[in-house]
Amino acid sequence: MQNFTKLFLTSLALTLAACDAGDLGDDLGDDFGDEATEFRPGPYGGISLNTSFLGGMDNGEMDLMGKFHKNMRLIQVCLPYKRSTVCIGAGKDPLWVEAGQIYAQKYGITFSGQDFINSRWFIEVDYDRDGVVDSTVQNVITAAAANATVQTGIPYWDYSWAYDSKTATGLLPKYIKLSDTPTAMCEVDVDTGSVGSVVLENTSIDTSLTTKALVEKVANVMFIACHSGAAGKAPTWGYVLYHQGHTHYTNVLRVIRADYCNTGESFTEPGQKVAVTDVLGISDQYDAGYQTEGMASVTGGWMCLDRPRLADLGDVQKVCPIPACGEKVKLGDPDIDIMTQLP
Repeated sequence: MQNFTKLFLTSLALTLAACDAGDLGDDLGDDFGDEATEFRPGPYGGISLNTSFLGGMDNGEMDLMGKFHKNMRLIQVCLPYKRSTVCIGAGKDPLWVEAGQIYAQKYGITFSGQDFINSRWFIEVDYDRDGVVDSTVQNVITAAAANATVQTGIPYWDYSWAYDSKTATGLLPKYIKLSDTPTAMCEVDVDTGSVGSVVLENTSIDTSLTTKALVEKVANVMFIACHSGAAGKAPTWGYVLYHQGHTHYTNVLRVIRADYCNTGESFTEPGQKVAVTDVLGISDQYDAGYQTEGMASVTGGWMCLDRPRLADLGDVQKVCPIPACGEKVKLGDPDIDIMTQLP
């Protein structure tokens, strides 16, 4: 059985583990309406796209050039350096993500990898979403470590992010729990206990209630993808954004979340097991004793479905006319790149 850990185990089922986002955002209260329920999955409990929150607000995406983006603006990043501190001004000094790793430059020095441990990210926030900045806070990278997919060895980095509630000003302290130590931004991965994440370069993901869960290329935007959500689980399957591209990553997330209609609605819940085999040389978990769940394309999402992970097939087909796979559809057929099986 292959669980959603940072290491691949030896058996053949993946445990889909993510927190039910319906429980998130309670600290926000009722003042801000439906927007407080961003990341909430579908009626079956769902696999969340992401779980990075600041109180009740999405805290998973920022423009590294310092532009106001999704209710927040990055001002600067300050890194410990020797016995001093170096501050990178957003939009003033080079700051970027490359191959899943954060980089910065100042004074002719390039910072990367573990240089960002204990770095502080100074953020302005429009917490009540009225178009006006009302709060400030500092995010902190508490851990950073190199990682790689096991089967293909594609490298990426894991980062643990937290927010320092003691630095919060304005409206924000009313809606977050104050703590003497930084509070993890990511929800705990129920399978591993991890609060880590990966960073997706030049990437924005719409996580609103009407989302289609598209992974879109947006210059200079960094998406913090928690391992406890689908966007951060893909590398543990072997699928890494900079290696796959945005379209492929979108459709891998559809497979992870059992988004059978390719519309953003998840037809499963945490704890379901699935074995994944593809024609890309990334995952080979075929088990002759398992039943076919369905077939998917890395360019078009789910193509056919035999046995849904949790829902009834009839319930899915009431939402969208996805055909049955049957015995005629085979892995490797045109537009059939991924096969999933259930024990």
